[in-house]
Amino acid sequence: MSPTEKTERKTKPVKKKRTRIEIRQMTLEDLSEVWHLGEKLFTPSHLPFTYRA
Repeated sequence: MSPTEKTERKTKPVKKKRTRIEIRQMTLEDLSEVWHLGEKLFTPSHLPFTYRA
C-alpha cells in the first residue's frame, strides 16, 4: 500500500452516557457548595464586568 492511499477504518459509534440531573429547591445546606461553585465559574479573568470597584 502506498502512503498516498487512504485507508478506511471502521469505528463503532460512541454511546454517550446520560447524566441524571435533579432540579430542586435550594436549601441552607446547599449554600456553601453553591458559593464555591460560583467562585470557580465567575472569575475576574473570564467575567471582568462582574468585578467592578
